[in-house]
Amino acid sequence: SREKRSAAVLDVPGVKVMPDLAINLPFYQPKLHKLPAKGKKFTIGISLLYHLPDPQKNFPKLKQHIASFVADLPKDTFRVVLLPMLVSEAEPHDDLWASQKVQEEIKAKGGEAEIYQAKDLPDMVSTLGNFDLVIGTRLHADILGTFNATPCLGIAYRAKVSSFFRDNGLSEYCVDLESLDTLPQLLDSMYKKYPDIAEQFYQASKHNLELKREY
Repeated sequence: SREKRSAAVLDVPGVKVMPDLAINLPFYQPKLHKLPAKGKKFTIGISLLYHLPDPQKNFPKLKQHIASFVADLPKDTFRVVLLPMLVSEAEPHDDLWASQKVQEEIKAKGGEAEIYQAKDLPDMVSTLGNFDLVIGTRLHADILGTFNATPCLGIAYRAKVSSFFRDNGLSEYCVDLESLDTLPQLLDSMYKKYPDIAEQFYQASKHNLELKREY
């Protein structure tokens, strides 16, 4: 299994916890992130999805909280990029659709956000690595960001998200769907302590890449 919680739930002899297969991607270039130079904006990448538990109830809630959060950010300090990970013509409610709905709500509240569609997987990993912070609803946004040493703030729509943060010693940077109103305070805290938090994620990246060699 890829995290300790699943191993505990299975509760059968011989279960091993091994890294998510994404650890084997050859595109990571982890670096110790620093606050942007004076005059440059702090870039936040946000990964969204529609298919939450009970999406008809929870997606509108997620949309409202994210839109209010983004609209309240000082535009001279922060830049927001919505990064859809699952884009599919076969799925009407894919991540691009979810990002577009949230973007509309952000604009309605007076905020600004752009949508970036990655060209391929290396571009996706590189983009996540170049953000200053990732807010990830999709687990793999958090995984790819963390492996690239990008500080992440996870939204745990399922236990697997909080489990990933817990297994990496980063539980304080993850909230569930019932705690979305704490996003502004969490971002403020992470921004003020950014050098220390960047170091934590850099060490988590080094640890995971060591696991890759063992794997």
